[in-house]
Amino acid sequence: MNATTADLRHVNRANARIRAARPQGKPRRRTVALAVGAAFLGLYVLGVAWFADSLNEDMARSFQLAPAVADTQHR
Repeated sequence: MNATTADLRHVNRANARIRAARPQGKPRRRTVALAVGAAFLGLYVLGVAWFADSLNEDMARSFQLAPAVADTQHR
């Protein structure tokens, strides 16, 4: 065993003690950040979908049939 390995064992034991002392009911920052990020991503996707649907409806409403097509529809 060299000095680097011995130092890592000490750090790992210290981290284990810190993790054991942390209250289990308290959410981690990473979990909260991921949840907030997922919520914002979901809202972004819903907004883009709404905008695309709105644009599609407006475009469909504004398109007119060509007179030649309208003339052949009665046949």
